[in-house]
Amino acid sequence: YRCVQKNQFSGSELFQRVCHAVEGFQFYQKGGITEEVDGNTCYLYAKYDAIKPDHSAIKDVKTVADYKSGKYLKGFQHRLYCYISGAKTFDYVIAEWAEYPKLKNVYGEHYDAPEREVLQADVHHEIRECFGVLKDLGLWELYREKYCLY
Repeated sequence: YRCVQKNQFSGSELFQRVCHAVEGFQFYQKGGITEEVDGNTCYLYAKYDAIKPDHSAIKDVKTVADYKSGKYLKGFQHRLYCYISGAKTFDYVIAEWAEYPKLKNVYGEHYDAPEREVLQADVHHEIRECFGVLKDLGLWELYREKYCLY
């Protein structure tokens, strides 16, 4: 991020690809919204690695020792972050290490956000699933009373 902010695109071709992928984005911006889910007030929070100033697109840089195709799109981060920000696209920029600090390869995974109502239903479903697990494990009260202090 420092290299991009200083417009210093030196280094290996792979490193430069990572830099160019986030060029024109703002770094480490925060976002959050409050949602009601089944009578529970939930604050949904995000800290974006890289987001367009108009919030239309997000990029998240990952570094891994051994990349497995499709790994990140199986997760929830891109759906949650698009919902919070209103972004239409989310890209994972994945830098795979050869031997630190040398890169072996750079990969990408792309997500196009669905309509807001569809995304909201998806996010609320994930929240309900999480709350259900906490309740099943007998951790719901602890979660609400200790973890959710703020």
